[in-house]
Amino acid sequence: MWQLEAGHLFAAAESLPPAGKALAQREQVLREVLAISEQSVLRDIFDSDQLFGRWVRGRARLLLGEYGVAVQELAGGTQAQAEDLFNRALLAALDLELAMTPLDKLRLPLHEAEQRFRAVFEDARTIPYADPEGLAALVGRWHPQAAVYAALMPQPVLEFLPALDLILRVSNRASWRGQAVPAPLVAHLTRLGLRVPTIGLSVGGNVAYQIARLGREENGVKIWGPVLPLLPMLVALARGGPDHLTTARRAWKDFGVLPTGNHNDPALADVVEVWRVVVDGQRPLADGLRALQDL
Repeated sequence: MWQLEAGHLFAAAESLPPAGKALAQREQVLREVLAISEQSVLRDIFDSDQLFGRWVRGRARLLLGEYGVAVQELAGGTQAQAEDLFNRALLAALDLELAMTPLDKLRLPLHEAEQRFRAVFEDARTIPYADPEGLAALVGRWHPQAAVYAALMPQPVLEFLPALDLILRVSNRASWRGQAVPAPLVAHLTRLGLRVPTIGLSVGGNVAYQIARLGREENGVKIWGPVLPLLPMLVALARGGPDHLTTARRAWKDFGVLPTGNHNDPALADVVEVWRVVVDGQRPLADGLRALQDL
């Protein structure tokens, strides 16, 4: 089945640190996912399989930075049934992560995307044999940024509160789960999380060692990170109302965004300053989005 092969390829991509030569390997793997997933367009006849195919292609496009095409992959088609929690959760998570990109207009308004996501877990708590904790683990595996957002947003989904542990903690220096993170890697991961172009990252010597230490093994499967910078989640929160901005300001204070050390990315530092003012409510969202688009 092509679905199993796609899952294995996604897992292979997630086992590699997103830097240096491994970044090119990840891109190649994601292109392979797109190639095999095209089988679902012509061959899959069941609604559930078609929905899964849309999610696979949408996620691959998003990770490649092709967020506009990701929106097209999700457009139209059949809607998931209430009991199809698996597809509902993954597709709703994908919509939340699209809100973390420079998109001027979302596929769904943020409040609707949030409510669809909450509804999946409200149903999972009442449908017999459903497992909300297992569903949360599934989302956390394939959409960690959405998992963090679900814990941060107003009216959070309680199953995702442990995901807050995935956020980088940044002040003068940066750390993740008590491990030091090189300042250039923070800037690099921030660009990746926003789905904007990266500028290259030297991974020699001590930096390479520190990056490698951020990997781990869970249930016999190698996973890198996920090490998540806060700015993508702030971009999504800024699309909401006053409560969302209050949450964004609190999160910025609690976790930080970009270390003051030598991160080698002055253009991103300028964008962060724009977003500092947007989150404070002193500049419109459109200014922040334009700054991201110019990166």
